[in-house]
Amino acid sequence: MSDELTDVLQEAEYVLRMSVPGHLPGVHRGALPGTSGRFLGYTTLLHRMDLKHIDPVATRRALSPVPLVRLHRSTVAVTVVALVDLSASMGFRGRVARMGEVARLCACLAYSAYRLGDRFMLVGYGEDVRLYMPPGRSPHRPLEVGQTLGRWTPEDRHVGGLKKALHLLPANPCLVFWISDFYMPEALLHHGLACVRRPDAIAVVLRDTFETEGPAHSGWTTLSDPETGLRRSLWLRPGLRDRWRAAVQRWDEAIRRACRRWDVDVLFVRDRLEVGQLVRFFLERRWLVWSSCSSSPRPR
Repeated sequence: MSDELTDVLQEAEYVLRMSVPGHLPGVHRGALPGTSGRFLGYTTLLHRMDLKHIDPVATRRALSPVPLVRLHRSTVAVTVVALVDLSASMGFRGRVARMGEVARLCACLAYSAYRLGDRFMLVGYGEDVRLYMPPGRSPHRPLEVGQTLGRWTPEDRHVGGLKKALHLLPANPCLVFWISDFYMPEALLHHGLACVRRPDAIAVVLRDTFETEGPAHSGWTTLSDPETGLRRSLWLRPGLRDRWRAAVQRWDEAIRRACRRWDVDVLFVRDRLEVGQLVRFFLERRWLVWSSCSSSPRPR
């Protein structure tokens, strides 16, 4: 399993969409002014009593009767959380083994968190909370996370443990990656999105070409539901295959609508995870964050 993880041990520089409170130094935008980080401008000593950061040169140039104080946007560290669905449907094997891709994704996130100075936390749930790794930062954690998930055999029949898992999310600033196939009741989907969105979250939807397109051949096919254990044989014909695809597309569109409602970004991963897909996703996210920040008024 270690050999399969080495190709994803690359840094994918994620970014939060909003400023977050915090005091641990890091690379993310803090909500409070600080003594280091991105330079914002100047304010007067009357507005910020900070004698250490008076800028006498700027004060003389501005001919200000009141000393000017340098303002910086603090940069802080956060906790990166992988909230992983471990129900039986996550054991699906089509073009790829779904749990293998979960292991590769979480290893990449843990490695990226380590490189960016953040802590990584893992919460896996099924009928109950099945896996828990508290927040930590270690060079060994990416492989530990990947190997643990890669060896995991999902057997739980439902995701009733999601609500308990949500209570384990840290109260301090965090970025939550909710990783699942999202085959769950719509009410539970909305409840989960409402909880993980604070302060920031990304829903990672795992799909396999085999499940979205259906079997390529026509004829008798036996289908089984891994969570209920039900098996059904049916004659697969072109019309049924079209309804199959339409049903998956309708549910995926319902996921997108729910994410838009709760202001949660969504990333669909089809078949094998490529680190380049994560990098492109975060680059687009960074551009949107930069656009919103550049349009905000500068401090006076």
